[in-house]
Amino acid sequence: MDQNFIVASILATSMVILLSVIFWRISRISGSGSKATTIYLCGDAHSGKTRLYYSLISSAALPTSFDTVKTVDGAVYTGCIDSLPGKLLRICDIPFDQRCCSPKVLSYPPAIIVYIATKDYDNANVMALMETHQSSLKLLLILAMGISNSEILNQISSFISTNQNIDPKDVVIPAFLQVTEVSSMDDLPSAVIKVIRMTIRK
Repeated sequence: MDQNFIVASILATSMVILLSVIFWRISRISGSGSKATTIYLCGDAHSGKTRLYYSLISSAALPTSFDTVKTVDGAVYTGCIDSLPGKLLRICDIPFDQRCCSPKVLSYPPAIIVYIATKDYDNANVMALMETHQSSLKLLLILAMGISNSEILNQISSFISTNQNIDPKDVVIPAFLQVTEVSSMDDLPSAVIKVIRMTIRK
């Protein structure tokens, strides 16, 4: 009888530990809240969007060659990432030509848009994203590689001035727009994690 009690106690303790581990894993995958924060990764062609996407979701999933990686219709990851445990994110890799993007991918309103801009970037793409998603946007982060903050802001200001037919001095840059200079693709993940952390705390 005593032996049966000991065996039952061990089994019960093991079950409690197992269930605790399972619930802990679920909480890491699903995050502390039920609603995911949607993040669009956008940018110029060959700017490093897909490399950034894989770097964020899992270093183990990083492809060995980015010349062969093509997300023609977009890619979506929903879950937590190691750098932001407990935060449920939906990270979308958006193709440069959004007309090729899957309607399902574009059906998630983004709270954050990350746009990788190179020296030849087209600010019309940035403005289109801004106008299309301004109702849901908390942050539009432009990561500038090979181009300065002031150049990007001047181009955006000029674009707004021309399209709205107003004096450049009267142009107001939206509060959710932020420009950060990065020196290389290796700096992209840390820059993105930093602003995501600050934005989702608000």
